[in-house]
Amino acid sequence: MAENATYRVTLADGTSFTAVPDGAGNMISAETLDKAIFSDDNLSFVTISENGMENVYEDQVLRTFYYQNNGETFIRIADKTEMEKIKQDMEDAFNGLLEFVLGGE
Repeated sequence: MAENATYRVTLADGTSFTAVPDGAGNMISAETLDKAIFSDDNLSFVTISENGMENVYEDQVLRTFYYQNNGETFIRIADKTEMEKIKQDMEDAFNGLLEFVLGGE
């Protein structure tokens, strides 16, 4: 992805916004984005388009999020680490077992 580009970022639920890279792996959106759109489910598939080229990423995580003084949103979306994936799998297994033991659906 080029440094002087404008990206179209589309999350799993179809939410999209434009952003520009800052040259250090972060993106800056001129829009004031709601942090809630960056849920785990919504970061399961992220498409970043630039000049008609699309890159699809799976299992992403929001590493950085803050608002800048001018109303822009500064974000970093990155791959989950292997440890984060293992932790999520363990949490899912534990929650499934707990639901089974407690008689949930």
